Amino acid sequence: MRVGILGAGAMGSLFGGLLARAGEDVWFVDPWRAQIDAITRDGLLMTCDGEQRRVAAGASVDPAAAGMVDLLMVWCKAFATGDAVAAAAPMIGPQTIVCSLQNGLGNPEQIRAHVPAERVVHGVTGLGASVVAPGVIEVTRGAWTGGSTTWIGGPGAEAVAETLRGAGMAMEVREDIDALVWNKVAMAGAMSPVASLVRLPNGLVLNTRETRELLEQMTREIVAVANAKGIALDADEAIARNVAVYETSLDHRPSMLDDVLAGRRTEIDSLCGAVVREGQALGVPVPVSATLWRLIRAIEQRYEEAVA
Repeated sequence: MRVGILGAGAMGSLFGGLLARAGEDVWFVDPWRAQIDAITRDGLLMTCDGEQRRVAAGASVDPAAAGMVDLLMVWCKAFATGDAVAAAAPMIGPQTIVCSLQNGLGNPEQIRAHVPAERVVHGVTGLGASVVAPGVIEVTRGAWTGGSTTWIGGPGAEAVAETLRGAGMAMEVREDIDALVWNKVAMAGAMSPVASLVRLPNGLVLNTRETRELLEQMTREIVAVANAKGIALDADEAIARNVAVYETSLDHRPSMLDDVLAGRRTEIDSLCGAVVREGQALGVPVPVSATLWRLIRAIEQRYEEAVA
């Protein structure tokens, strides 16, 4: 299968690398020239606890150079999804399936503005990776061994799942995929802004009383909004699930924290911002989410004036 990876950061590189290693014809497309040049020159190096795997794949800053693909996986930041998919028109043919496993809310809706709904698949993944240097990523053990699961739904989901299983990924096709997406939002939407504001990794956020209380309050707000939308989540279960996930990644820094430290735009609008908008539309109060959304937005607008 010919696969396009739109966004060659950590997660795009991970999925593209696993697919290329399985023999799929993979093309990475990203405006990040250093990453594209490194993959073109040396291939993609995936590492995990000292083990290494190097794979070759196509790479370009120009979607037209990649050409039409059978499967397009969208891995750009959520705020760029609509523009990125529009620019990727040369990669999207009449049968192309477009898949989003991105963070936050609203990505499938942005994709459906450019691709028929029957060819859009979305979901969430338990796989993880981080960029070490251009052309090099560090992969979580679950992603390395195939022990972490990816969940997807929508028309065409079975075909996507079959392809990803062929690359060694554990897959589940779910009818209730929106519930899983909201579960992921409850996890990332709570931890990411709190960690970014106090500039601490997961473990220290979790094990500090004040920040742990914020995590729990935000989770309850997000679950309340999901419930108002008709998505059946339980707040106590969501909190326990989040804590279990955080405890497996105590040293991990959310990507939002890395973005703040680097002075980059974050995905706060697709996490807290989306929860605030949905809450307002449904009449559900979300004061903690609204406060943290405003604080992260303020940081983004004042990077240059911030005190070091």
